[in-house]
Amino acid sequence: MLATNNIDKKIITLLPALSTEQKKAVLTVVKKFAESHAEAWQEDEYKIEMDRRCADYENGKVKTFTIQETITAAKASYANKKKMNNAV
Repeated sequence: MLATNNIDKKIITLLPALSTEQKKAVLTVVKKFAESHAEAWQEDEYKIEMDRRCADYENGKVKTFTIQETITAAKASYANKKKMNNAV
């Protein structure tokens, strides 16, 4: 919530510096984001898929990874790539 308030304040502070054309461009972008976000959550297929994925996660049907597992895998991949590049 605090981060959102800071962003709102920054936007409000910067708006007066924009020209009318720039403000129209910003408004177009904001409208597009708002429309696409609203549409995504209203689509029945999207809701069904998200419900299915959440249920699979909650029931333990999908493999999940901890942050540490992800970091370890990334480091191993990087080390392997580095070895491959040095071998060439």
